[in-house]
Amino acid sequence: MGSNAICFSHTVLRYKEALMPATHSVTLHFRSLSLTNVPFQTHFRNAQRVYEQYGIQVNYGSGISLRLTDEQRQRYEQVDGECRWRIDSGEYAEIQSLGGPVPSTEIIVCYVNRFSGTQLGCGGHRPGSPACIVASSGSQWTTAHEVGHVLLGSNFSPVHMSSTRNLMYRSTPGITAALPELTD
Repeated sequence: MGSNAICFSHTVLRYKEALMPATHSVTLHFRSLSLTNVPFQTHFRNAQRVYEQYGIQVNYGSGISLRLTDEQRQRYEQVDGECRWRIDSGEYAEIQSLGGPVPSTEIIVCYVNRFSGTQLGCGGHRPGSPACIVASSGSQWTTAHEVGHVLLGSNFSPVHMSSTRNLMYRSTPGITAALPELTD
């Protein structure tokens, strides 16, 4: 892509931002149990970019690289259990409670090494404690995707979309859009 194309794309982005002022906001608090393959700044900025298209401002609340005990590090090397909308117990609930509470109107995003299955994330969380978990191998869109599950809630259907241009496509590495969209 030439410098004119890059300049044009930045101009278009700024123009869209001016037309769509933020009418809503969400604050994210990050908890890291593992380094991620995609740089944190890319995860965060892509979440901002996706949601700002719809007037939602994504704010950084806090970030903690958790200092786990040897026992915790071994226990959470692989997150076992099943991703459900409502998380009441087990490793998912334990991980989401690490690093202390945040206001119930804000979202905790936990980065872990891996899940026992092939999934890259889980948007299920404890009642009154919005949170999601993202695997270290998640794509540049996985954080935004899992935050989407939290924001959309358990009643949103379908859970995943068939278009590879949609943020809620079932496998985030398969998203083909330079900037995914949210459509029904």
